[in-house]
Amino acid sequence: EFAGVFVILAIPFVSGLFAFVLSDAVAYMLIAVAFTLGILYSIFWTFSVTIATLTATHGAAALRASKELVRPRLGKAFLVIFVLGILNTIANAVISNIGNSMPYEIVFILAIGAFADIVASYFIVANLIFYLNFDATRSSAPPPAATLS
Repeated sequence: EFAGVFVILAIPFVSGLFAFVLSDAVAYMLIAVAFTLGILYSIFWTFSVTIATLTATHGAAALRASKELVRPRLGKAFLVIFVLGILNTIANAVISNIGNSMPYEIVFILAIGAFADIVASYFIVANLIFYLNFDATRSSAPPPAATLS
């Protein structure tokens, strides 16, 4: 008789636990898909501001042009963007640690902010050079193999 009561009480608990675990699994999968798509589209659209700045292309056309430029070399683009992101993070961490060690006077705060802007401009230039390289080598065929004569 105790076993019957236990089974009757355990069935809703087990089904509720299964539903909870299943809903968590679905939520984690959706988060993983959204995170992956976010990274993918941020790589696809990495040149959109540069394209809009250097050409007469704006809005969705700049996004499309950036995606078309990056798509054939997605792996290389991811690697370069990842390395630039790590270097930018390290530079900002160093700058913020320097700023935290200084007294809180307006001159020091402005100097650290200006230094951070100067460092950030180097990463903008690096992204511009990265774009110009991708754009210049977009449709070029690989060089012919060297022959020994």
